[in-house]
Amino acid sequence: MGRAIGLNEPVVVSSDGRVRWLTPTILDGFCKQFVRYFPFDEQYCPLKFYSWNYDVKKLMLSGNDRNMLSNYTESGTWAIMDIIKKEHTTKKDNIAKATVTFVVRIQRKVFYYFVYLIAPCVLTAILATLIFYLPAASGERMVVGCTILLALSVFFLLATNYIPETSEHVPLVGRYYSMVIVEICIALVCTAWVLRYHYRNPAMGKIPRWIRVYIFGYISKLVRIKVPEEMLAKNTPVDEEVQGPRSKCLTGSLPKKCGGLLGPISLTMHQCLLIERIEDISKKSGRKSYHKANDSENFGERQLWIDF
Repeated sequence: MGRAIGLNEPVVVSSDGRVRWLTPTILDGFCKQFVRYFPFDEQYCPLKFYSWNYDVKKLMLSGNDRNMLSNYTESGTWAIMDIIKKEHTTKKDNIAKATVTFVVRIQRKVFYYFVYLIAPCVLTAILATLIFYLPAASGERMVVGCTILLALSVFFLLATNYIPETSEHVPLVGRYYSMVIVEICIALVCTAWVLRYHYRNPAMGKIPRWIRVYIFGYISKLVRIKVPEEMLAKNTPVDEEVQGPRSKCLTGSLPKKCGGLLGPISLTMHQCLLIERIEDISKKSGRKSYHKANDSENFGERQLWIDF
């Protein structure tokens, strides 16, 4: 599209047959954008000029690339990197026409988008790591994580006003925002998992062995936290045969009630574990288990369990 603003300019005819008509014209061009690497993108905009009515025998076009940017005004969004001139012939309806193409290579200026889009997202992602530095007993981990996620969601909504609207490619900054949101969501899931075992009721039993092995055996090395040797020896990935059977109190194979002088007495988890420990000591010393003992010596041991 073009708007001629000087149609009344005279035509200059030279003695050698050249005809010059210098008329100013405003041209509006459209360029398809490639926004995959937005805001670090470069665009190539071709401007093609040829005649609709005259073929190459009647009209020969040639471009002049001298002083193209002499009257150019610097833009705050784009910077012209280069202008390439190409002269060739275009065939349209089997008619060869002289064509001149100017390819303008422009680059987007990043500083504006870095300040308003990238920097807030980077700082918010760094704040997400503070979730794991807060003490679990403070009760503020989930609050801080949800606040950071809400702040990033607001920044993402504001960023959509600057990102070009296209479905062909997802811009780089859009992918970065999405990955940071996923990262914070994973951090919240891990925080909820940590708090679950931090406030775990002892009556529910010990933490599963595979979790202790995973934390003390692998994650501790990854975050470079030194684990005491006695704790590391108890939580190393060994076979069940080497480790020994699980606690009967946890598996439910040990009775939770015991007969006393006044009738059956219910046992708590701690009492059950103590009975199991005394039973192991009795087996090692050659004595019988508590549920098979009838003599006076084992009766005193049973009475000790019940009184405890």
